[in-house]
Amino acid sequence: MTIINTYRTTLWTHIGLLVSLLSILLAGCSPTPNESSTQAQGAAVVPLPTYTAYPTYTPYPTFTPQVSIAIASKAPEVTTTPTTAWPLTPTLTPEQLDEKLAAQPLVVVSTKYIVQDSEYKSLYPDMLSATVQNNSDDNIRDLVVAFAAWDSNGLPVLLRGSLDFSGGSYVKKAKAEGVNLIPGATWGQHSGFALDSGLNIDTFVAIAVSYTTFDGKEWTNEYYEDWRRLYEGKVSPR
Repeated sequence: MTIINTYRTTLWTHIGLLVSLLSILLAGCSPTPNESSTQAQGAAVVPLPTYTAYPTYTPYPTFTPQVSIAIASKAPEVTTTPTTAWPLTPTLTPEQLDEKLAAQPLVVVSTKYIVQDSEYKSLYPDMLSATVQNNSDDNIRDLVVAFAAWDSNGLPVLLRGSLDFSGGSYVKKAKAEGVNLIPGATWGQHSGFALDSGLNIDTFVAIAVSYTTFDGKEWTNEYYEDWRRLYEGKVSPR
């Protein structure tokens, strides 16, 4: 009987110790009042943002300079004939040239800008007219007259004919055939060099370049090149 009581006492002692140990373990796992409050408020905390990595920038392009490489090679020697640059420096003043031209066998005595129609320029183009006088004893069959013109600013104008598909030139020659110009007579009052539309011409000059007779005799004005030097592609000297 004593042994049984002793066993019961020991059993209950161990059970008490086990309960105490469990109580201690459970007490260590239970949250404190402050911890419970913190977890309750944790539902409103915004999570930290996740940052996107910085973009990688494309470097500026590198440009390769245009390099010309000259390759030396032995080329044959070429002999060229030097050409005279144009326009040349005038050798005469306008007054001196006018005096010399007045003594020639064929002379321009007047000029006129003719407007045939103010609207239908393609059908009736404007004209540069030069009246020439035959101061020779020859019966002139054909003749050539040259023109140079300037705009309102005194700058040279590229002359183009009405059926001229070129870029024009600062001096234009016009040939008149079958004029039948007898000594002492004049010709050209009602004729002229037909112009392309759109040219801004304010003033112009003309010169008799050459003529041919019925006998085949030809005359060329010796001062034509001086006239070109003075007027072709130049600012108006007058």
